[in-house]
Amino acid sequence: MSIIIILVSTVTWVPGLLLFLLQSYLEGWSWFADNIWIASAIFISSLVLILLLALMSQAISAWVKWLVVLGHHCSDCSLFPQFSPRSSTKISGRAGDISLIYAL
Repeated sequence: MSIIIILVSTVTWVPGLLLFLLQSYLEGWSWFADNIWIASAIFISSLVLILLLALMSQAISAWVKWLVVLGHHCSDCSLFPQFSPRSSTKISGRAGDISLIYAL
């Protein structure tokens, strides 16, 4: 999860704060003092986005792992029965004989 946080940080709050610092350098100290709330908003909203994406990626990873486990051990319990290992015998009666029409 730390890799996701590092990679998403490089495209969210780091460039945003760099642009904020560039703007404050060009405009002066008074602009920086008046608009410091923008920098905190950039950081906090980016932090929320990073945590949301990291947690969603972990949840989806766990869900896919459970789908794979269920598909191999209990082919009748899978969410996509047309792709289960036993679907070929249900469709044609012979193992390994799946038509693309039935798979779609």
